[in-house]
Parts: sequence; C-alpha cells; structure tokens
Amino acid sequence: MNSKIYLTIVLVITIIGMLFSPIMTSTYTSAKPVYVYVSGNWSTPPSNDTASVNVSVRYFTTVPVLYAILHLYLPEGIFNSTGGNEIIQEYLPSSPQGNNHFNFNITIGNHISSSKLYFQGFINWSVVLDNMTQYYVTPINFTLPFYGQLDFSVTPLQRSLSVGENTVTLIINKSQVPIYNLSLMVNSAKVTVNNNEANVSLFVSSYYYLSFYPLTIKAYYLTPYGNIVYSKTIYLFVNQTRNYNITYDVVSSPNPSYLIPGKNLIMISLNNTFGVTFYRSYVTLMINNGTYTSKLVE
Repeated sequence: MNSKIYLTIVLVITIIGMLFSPIMTSTYTSAKPVYVYVSGNWSTPPSNDTASVNVSVRYFTTVPVLYAILHLYLPEGIFNSTGGNEIIQEYLPSSPQGNNHFNFNITIGNHISSSKLYFQGFINWSVVLDNMTQYYVTPINFTLPFYGQLDFSVTPLQRSLSVGENTVTLIINKSQVPIYNLSLMVNSAKVTVNNNEANVSLFVSSYYYLSFYPLTIKAYYLTPYGNIVYSKTIYLFVNQTRNYNITYDVVSSPNPSYLIPGKNLIMISLNNTFGVTFYRSYVTLMINNGTYTSKLVE
C-alpha cells in the first residue's frame, strides 16, 4: 500500500518538473526576422541598346537590422554599366518597415528573343537575433516584359524651307514595339497622323531667311513599357524664296504677249498676296538663253 502511494507521488512531481523546465520556457522563436516583397519596372524603356530598371523592395522586420545587401543577377544578354551580369547594392533600412527603391542602368545585347526578362537574386540581411549578429537570406525575383527596343522617331521629308507658305511632311517611325493612342504636336498645334505620315502647314516669315526655323515636335503614346513622351526640336534652314506669279505686258507692242523689232517696253507687275514684307526684291530676265539682266524692284 505504501509503495503504490510513493510511485504516484514521484510521477506527479516528474510531470510538474517538466512543465516548468527551462527548455519549455525558452524565448526562441521560429518566426521570420524579415518579410520581403520585391517588384521591378522599366524606369527608362529599352532604346539605343540601353535602359534603366527600378527595383522596389518592400520589407517588414521583426528584429533589428544592421544592414542589407541586394544581389541581383541579370538575364542573359543584359549587362551592367561595366559589362558584368550582376547588380550589388548595400543599404541600411532606416525603419522596421518601409520601401526602398534602387535604379540602375543596363546595356542590352543583340540576341534577345524572349518576350520576358527574368531577374533573380537574393538580399542578405545582417540582423540582431538572440543578442547575436546573424545573417538571413531572402530570395527575390521579378519579370519585365520585353518587346524589343523603342526606336520611335519623327523626321521631316524636307531639309529646307522657303519664305512664305510651306507644307512639311513628317515621317513617323514606330519601330517594332506596339504603340497605341498616338498624339502628335508640332509647335504646340495638334497634327493628324495618317499611315505613319503627317502634313504640317507652316508660314515662314522673312525674319528666318538664311537662318534656321525651329520645329518643336512632341509625341505622346502608350506602349507595353508604359506612357512615353517623345520630344525633339528640328531646325530647317530657310534658304529659298518663293517663286511668285508675275504678270507682265509688252506695252510697246500691239500684242502684249509678243515683242517687236527694236526696243520694247515691258511692264512687270508683282502682286504681294502672301503677307510677306519684301525689303529688297530683284527681277531677273534671261535673254537669248544666255544674257541676264537684273532690276531692283522699289
């Protein structure tokens, strides 16, 4: 009878001792010290073999962080500014949670056939855990669309202008990247685009004669890379004068369209209907396919 009671007491004491054991009351936790969400986007779309990528790192930490190092491996055919295939960026998170942005330039090779670029890597966190400095690694990855390089351009068909009325034909090169909702402005006026061409009516005053006339071109359009604004100023040299219609009469002849033997009196009329101020105008006559005479028009 006494031995049974003793065994029961010993068993109860053992169980109570396990419940209050230091192993069961340890502060160790298996929760992650850092939670991370990483995304990327084109900050500058691919063009002329270059581009810029923005990486956003949203994080939440449960322990103090000393510093973090971003390691990003570039896709095949993509290189950093020195020709390598990796981006390394060390930074210090300023708060237990936040959003850090990293922008870097890349060079694009000539042999990329994929429509998606896969970026992957990891972030190495130096954290304080259990009163010790430890390292915690979080893998990261994101994907960017790739439709080729953006080679959009607007070029004039003419290389020079004349004083007075002009019609300039602009050629729009849309390249291989899909383009939507194109809006074209020339010197702050909206221009209609038809079949990759736009005709612009311009009046060039004599102020620009023998100088350059500016064409400020802006294009707004949407691509898979986002909203794009194209801006360019083209200078066309004004090196020609307008060939105005001139009326004349041979007042010394019975027929105003024919000359008579001997001296002839010709009356020439120049009608200025273009609103252009003529400072010095000359009328040049060719006689017998070789003799020229010039007369200043007052």
